[in-house]
Amino acid sequence: MCDMSRETRAAISLASGSLVVGNQDSLMLCGASAQSKLRDCTNSISRIMLQDNREIESAISEILSELDQFHDEKSRRFPFFERKKKSDLKLRNQYQHILSYLDQVTLFLQLQQSQLLKEVKLLEKLEQSVRESGDELEACITQGLLLLQNQSLSSDSDFRTWYLRLQNKIGDLKISRTLALQSQAQIKLLHDNDLLLVDKISQAVSNTFSLWRTQITIQLGLDKIRKDSEFQSKMNKAAGQVPFPQKTLMPHKDAEISLDSEALRSLDSVLKAHLNEMALLESQDHQLRKKLQEDTVCAQEVHTG
Repeated sequence: MCDMSRETRAAISLASGSLVVGNQDSLMLCGASAQSKLRDCTNSISRIMLQDNREIESAISEILSELDQFHDEKSRRFPFFERKKKSDLKLRNQYQHILSYLDQVTLFLQLQQSQLLKEVKLLEKLEQSVRESGDELEACITQGLLLLQNQSLSSDSDFRTWYLRLQNKIGDLKISRTLALQSQAQIKLLHDNDLLLVDKISQAVSNTFSLWRTQITIQLGLDKIRKDSEFQSKMNKAAGQVPFPQKTLMPHKDAEISLDSEALRSLDSVLKAHLNEMALLESQDHQLRKKLQEDTVCAQEVHTG
């Protein structure tokens, strides 16, 4: 009965993944579940690190290039009578092109933001799984070290072999625990960087882009108001009506184009500053993922070596 009880306890310990002195199967099973779970998590982390958001940086660079080219051309001023209609149309078309492209970038950024939020949730689940695996590995290592400290001297070669295998097993579990700690650090870096990008995209879409669009539209609308005023004056004269005295919004015949270049440049500078910040974050994200990939390869080489 006593032997049966010992066998039962051994079977229960074996099923729970605990070490049973002299039992070779318990050595194989100890920490195996945690290592398997950790391996799946590191594979998922590797796939995440391979995902790159360089498309955002490319889209931002395109807008910045459009703005720079636009201001280079706009710096050349035009005589009012000779080229006003042509220059007005060109200015409007260029800004309309930028506004249209900004709409596309806004939609693209919103899609990227959604993907980043999904990645954040996945990273949070992976962090929990890696932490649980690390705790299991720590428990197995602690149990193994206690057994080594309390081992009894025996002439039985099977027991000596078992304790020798236990020493090797503890060394293997310690490497896995180190990988778990490294994976947790990698997850935190990716998680925090993704949140920074999410916040920056949200600020750009909700505030920066909308404010810039509104103010640019107001600036461009001033010229339309002047044209409407001129048209109304002509209609009044044609109908023989005397217009109410009002301050004309039209420039003098010798004046240059009336769009406020400095105001437009100031507005564009604010937009460019925000876009540059976002591009910098994207570049840092790329470098971070590349560095983590290299660290992972090095860690795996050490583990397999």
